[in-house]
Amino acid sequence: MRFTGEIKNRFNVLNKLMGGQLSLQELIKKSLAKTPINMASLFIGVPRKTLSDLINNKTELSINMAFKLSYAFETNIDYWLNLKNENKINKKMEIK
Repeated sequence: MRFTGEIKNRFNVLNKLMGGQLSLQELIKKSLAKTPINMASLFIGVPRKTLSDLINNKTELSINMAFKLSYAFETNIDYWLNLKNENKINKKMEIK
């Protein structure tokens, strides 16, 4: 199932405005603002806990999840994997 309407618009606006400056978790969280996590997890096709763990940075983005997000938000998988890699690089830069 793909997101439509408000969620899709929110994602597109955030994506364009921030130009990749939001972390993976922030982008998903802000795109899904005001959307019950249960509903969002149904749209994406994952258990509620899986989505919650990703948003709360308790788990890393898997390739499977990247596929599901790319379908739900009508993007390509490279978008999500690149965002994941940028987050990893930024974390390493913060440590140094």
